[in-house]
Amino acid sequence: MQAAMDSGLPLLLRKRSSDICDELGMLIDKILSPHAFINMRKAQGILSVAEKHPIEAVIRASMDAIFNYRTVTPKLFLSLLEKEPELEEQICISEETSSFIRKVDYFINNN
Repeated sequence: MQAAMDSGLPLLLRKRSSDICDELGMLIDKILSPHAFINMRKAQGILSVAEKHPIEAVIRASMDAIFNYRTVTPKLFLSLLEKEPELEEQICISEETSSFIRKVDYFINNN
């Protein structure tokens, strides 16, 4: 393991992840920052998983992992990659119902 550190593997992991996308690069930096020696295998696993998925999914999963999880494992990252993006549901409103919709200004009472 020390040979991997001496050969510059953490720098290589950072470069490879940044080559895929900036968001993955930020995630790998976050993982390696506290202690590269301890977290190197985790970073390798996440990079390996990311290389097998479309770039859009990697970007989405990386941002989700950076902002919503304290520790990220390859297994968690894989589940984030496979999670479908949330689509906003639009509610269908009839014309009769839309006649009752008011703008916010309607409810402000400025006496």
